Amino acid sequence: MTHVSSSENGMTLTSGQLDAYLARIGVGRPANALAILRHTPDGYVALKNDCLRSVTAVSLSEQRITSADHLADTFTAIFNLDVPKSGHVWEKIQTVGRDKAT
Repeated sequence: MTHVSSSENGMTLTSGQLDAYLARIGVGRPANALAILRHTPDGYVALKNDCLRSVTAVSLSEQRITSADHLADTFTAIFNLDVPKSGHVWEKIQTVGRDKAT
């Protein structure tokens, strides 16, 4: 069972709860991909693989995550997540990106 947790509010989701939430908002779970969503007072911030997207009612911005350190900083600063092996996550993101390119 996969768990997603955030130290900000003590929230932990099981894989099934995540699937139910994604279905409720009309989004399917990406296969072999990293996907994190955080609501903000003005909209939301989402990370899908190496693309960080900030969305509000009046704006949309995207930023590419460019390294394992950048990813670790994003987990901490934007999503308040402690991911002990973020370097492994970065390697997986790179593999998924290469697979899509072929």
